Amino acid sequence: MQMSMLKDLVPGTRRNWTVCARVSRIWDYRGGTDDGDILHVGLVLLDSEGTAMYAEIGADDVDEKKPLLAEGKIYKFQRFRVINCRPNFRPVECKFMIDITYHTLIVEEENPVNDFPLYVYTLTKFADLPGLIGENKRFIDVVGFITEVSGLEPVHFTSQRPSTVRKIVILRDGSNYQMKLILWGQRARDFNDAEIEAMGQQEPVVAIIVGALMKSYTHEPCLSGNSACHWYINPDVPEANHLLDSLHEAFEPVKRIAIEGQGSAQRPAAAQPQQKTLQELQPISPYDFPPEGFICTVTISRVNEDQGWWFPSCNQCSRTSYPDGSGYSCSACDCKTVKYKYKICLNKCLLEYNNTSSGAKDPLAVVPSGSDQHIKEASLSQSTPPPSAALDSPPAKTAPGSSDDNAGKKTARKCLFGDDELSDEVADYESPVAESELDGYGLDIRKKSSLIPSKIEDDLSKKVSQSKKVKRN
Repeated sequence: MQMSMLKDLVPGTRRNWTVCARVSRIWDYRGGTDDGDILHVGLVLLDSEGTAMYAEIGADDVDEKKPLLAEGKIYKFQRFRVINCRPNFRPVECKFMIDITYHTLIVEEENPVNDFPLYVYTLTKFADLPGLIGENKRFIDVVGFITEVSGLEPVHFTSQRPSTVRKIVILRDGSNYQMKLILWGQRARDFNDAEIEAMGQQEPVVAIIVGALMKSYTHEPCLSGNSACHWYINPDVPEANHLLDSLHEAFEPVKRIAIEGQGSAQRPAAAQPQQKTLQELQPISPYDFPPEGFICTVTISRVNEDQGWWFPSCNQCSRTSYPDGSGYSCSACDCKTVKYKYKICLNKCLLEYNNTSSGAKDPLAVVPSGSDQHIKEASLSQSTPPPSAALDSPPAKTAPGSSDDNAGKKTARKCLFGDDELSDEVADYESPVAESELDGYGLDIRKKSSLIPSKIEDDLSKKVSQSKKVKRN
């Protein structure tokens, strides 16, 4: 039987490939939850030449194929498909991937002739990590000393149900750069912090972290590890050995990160935001908003399709980035990488005009739930707005269609969400964990869509057109 190497695999042919490879990593992807259905099983395969390739088992074949595989073992694979690799969230850099199907044959190789590498990684320097915030084309691999660890901590985000858990690991590289790694869900449970802490009292602990992403939580850059994240502790590889050799002075033992509420008096429960109507919110000064904000349920009655509602945002500081040659550049921090964010403008809730939308130029009109323009409710959880988000008093009533109708509205905008770097007409809020697309026509502004701007506007245009047709019928 002739063996093929992973580098020889190409799509577009029905050749009966046979490859022998080690399963370097394997993980279940459940769509960002711990207990959801398995959407696919991801694998990183390594052949005897050290070539790596991503492989995937689809949801329909997980029950039959996954029990045949175990991380670290070597297998022969036959009757699989070779297809183009997914454009985002690549664990290794490769043009093509293996699709393991119902017809794929998998046989364990108990006595392999050749040696197969154990690990595959492409290391990124800690100093380069902040510029990768928001990038999802490829997962990130790093190496560093573990200096601090935390226990399991329950976490609840408004945009994510049910709650999840996390562990925090502090890493330090040879140049004394520090980076926080946050492990979520099942990966947090799998990380043995007690063993690492005990090991770190006697000797330095070096870890290679693979399959992470760069995020920004509470305006702090950090690595985020979910289902695809793996770690290798004190591996016998050149990069880890070189890091150990750079430790000229006595090492510092691994420390324990204290978690509030564990081992000490429980902190008081966080205050819950009060429910208020838009009419009740209008007279409240932004300086008088409580830290927990308010909750206000409103209805979006229309979207102005001519109003752009995305902007290029700096990956590092979230300010607006501007065109610079063939790319973008942030004037505040010189970051050259961007991602697209929502900028959402909300009308100030003119109850007097909730039935007169003709000729209005407001990007979004917000009307009471009882209005005859009701489409779908959206819950808006309000954070403390910036001082610049002034609250104007409602204008006087004018007859619908009169020349003063639009004039009374032109300054009647108010931000329910704010960002100090955005204008008082723009609201931008990014969830620290969950990303979701638009749900029907309603919009939960606490969530951030991963759609590209043109896709957002196309989808909304279709939904607006469909809504108008329904009303006419």
